[in-house]
Amino acid sequence: MPAIGWAQEEATEEKKVAVPIKIGVINEEESTEFSPTISADGKTLIFQSDRVDGKWMLFQSELGDNGLWSKPEPIDIINSSCSFIAGPNLSYDGNTLYYTAYIEGKSKSEDIFYSTRDRRGWTRPKKLEGPINSDEGYEGFSTISSDERRIYFMSVNIDYPFDKKNKENCFEIFYTEKSIKGKWKFPELLPKHINTGCVRDPKIMADNRTLLYSALEKGVKGKFNLFQTQIQIDDSWSDPIPLDYVNTDQNNLAPTIPASGDIMYFNSEGDLYTIGIAPEYRQFFNASIVGYVRDPKTGDGLAADIIVKDANNLETLTVMKANKHGRYSLVLNAGKNYKIEFKKEGYLSQYYEYNLYYLADYLEEFNTVKLRSDADLGVIVYDKGLNKAIPAQVQILNEDNSHFAYVNLDNYDDDANNVQLDINKTYKVIASANKFYSDTLSVNTSKKTDLKLKFYLAPKTLAYNFNVKDVTSKRKLRSKLTLKNDSKDEIIEGYSDQTFHLRQGDQYEVLTSSDRGYLLASGKISVPVIAEGETPPGVVQNEIEVAQITVDANIVLNSISFATNSAQLSPGSLLELDRVADFMQLNPTVSIEVSAHSDDVGAAAFNKQLSQKRATSVGDYLIKKNIKENRMQDVGYGEEQPLVPNDSDENRAKNRRVELMVIGVN
Repeated sequence: MPAIGWAQEEATEEKKVAVPIKIGVINEEESTEFSPTISADGKTLIFQSDRVDGKWMLFQSELGDNGLWSKPEPIDIINSSCSFIAGPNLSYDGNTLYYTAYIEGKSKSEDIFYSTRDRRGWTRPKKLEGPINSDEGYEGFSTISSDERRIYFMSVNIDYPFDKKNKENCFEIFYTEKSIKGKWKFPELLPKHINTGCVRDPKIMADNRTLLYSALEKGVKGKFNLFQTQIQIDDSWSDPIPLDYVNTDQNNLAPTIPASGDIMYFNSEGDLYTIGIAPEYRQFFNASIVGYVRDPKTGDGLAADIIVKDANNLETLTVMKANKHGRYSLVLNAGKNYKIEFKKEGYLSQYYEYNLYYLADYLEEFNTVKLRSDADLGVIVYDKGLNKAIPAQVQILNEDNSHFAYVNLDNYDDDANNVQLDINKTYKVIASANKFYSDTLSVNTSKKTDLKLKFYLAPKTLAYNFNVKDVTSKRKLRSKLTLKNDSKDEIIEGYSDQTFHLRQGDQYEVLTSSDRGYLLASGKISVPVIAEGETPPGVVQNEIEVAQITVDANIVLNSISFATNSAQLSPGSLLELDRVADFMQLNPTVSIEVSAHSDDVGAAAFNKQLSQKRATSVGDYLIKKNIKENRMQDVGYGEEQPLVPNDSDENRAKNRRVELMVIGVN
């Protein structure tokens, strides 16, 4: 930042005293530099000077990272257009430069003109529209509030146009406000305790409440001094106070202050100075939010509308606009919470909230706002029963049901399944999958650009009843059933007097839990697929016969499996072994032989040894389930007792098995 001068006052209590510092590179000895204006971020300084042929012109300087100002450069496109120019004032967003000018053919007297930034710099002058400028009067040295809702300017005091004692032209300070429609209203005078007769150079500070100006005591020999007044709670203006820390016996004019409020630039006797502002003279705290609005795809700046609202009651406080390069600057006063919308046609608005209710210091923030012209829709489809992602097809329709997009979802990551949608529209999204019922959801892109949709599709099923009967008497039994899906992690439990809904196209193992005195039973069922348009059958009836427990009765455990060449039980084996444990506990007088068998692949001795270990693993698991060891015998038969010849892979799979045989019923 630029240098600020401070000195220690000799007193009992040490106190910092401001010392004005002349800005060396800005001032030239043989010329007059006047009416500085500083950008909100304190990095751009524009002023008027007569250094070229004695003609007033506007010059611009930039503050470097080293804290030094660059050599001032004339703003040629403006200077060359004006017969007279003075009183520049930068808007707080830095996008508009106001100034006083006389231009042949465009004005009949000095009026307020403005230029805006473009890629080449500043545009040619345009006359400020509305009732501010008049054909007869002088309007100039304007200053616009940071919310761009109010302009202050000076005009010749018709009743006291010239102070003879001081040989100074005298002015009054007016202000104008924007209407609800965004038009400037007819100007009004500030109250008489501010307009004392000979005042000039108004400057509204970033808080929109503190006004600085220069004043000359009417009819008394003296110099222009700087004063400060503030808008109070009841909207009246406070009594002006002289800025004694800067006022001297010389003319002190044209104050300007950045949003930080800690440094003043001003004119004194033809040169520009800076001076540090003591805390008691500083404006109300505020936050300066600057940055760019961009299209994230192209990187181009966007001239977006910026709507600032009170977050508590959503009252619109001001409406501003980023320039054509997307550059914006906002000054938000402490004591409020704000909701800010960045809005542009064809793009989705972005909202930001700033809680400044307890702001106790100046805050500066840089924020790049990205407005998207499309929205990302991530879709993932789940099996409703299993809550697992599944492959699916997604069709997206416009509001009129016309086709927009079709997507195959083979990846279960919704980020990988992104579809780009147009914003501010509603779409119908239809998800379908083989052997599932389709579902439809709507999605609207008027509020978010990162959308997620999750579908939970219900599987197509057929209804089954399982009638459990005594194999001999055919008496119907109520038995607990467990249905295990062979291809999915699905287990259904219920009783034989219930209806089961099984997935079309899948195969299930049906397991009965024993009733007292009955053996376990199991079987397989394949559920057919009903073609589209066909009428599904009613409830399919199936019968399961169970035998009573007798010595030498045999039960094949179809779901017991092991790791290759290992006796370690696979996790899928535990469900059936738990049924065996239940059977043994329900029939405490039954003793069993646990036998393990192999196919003929490999050495017979190895197969017999491995099958013994596997039979022991089954027995050990049942012991952990509180089945007494003396009720079981573990036997490994190897390849000695095949069920079928080992002449095919299918038959070898049948021979690799674990069986239970009842060896005692006491």
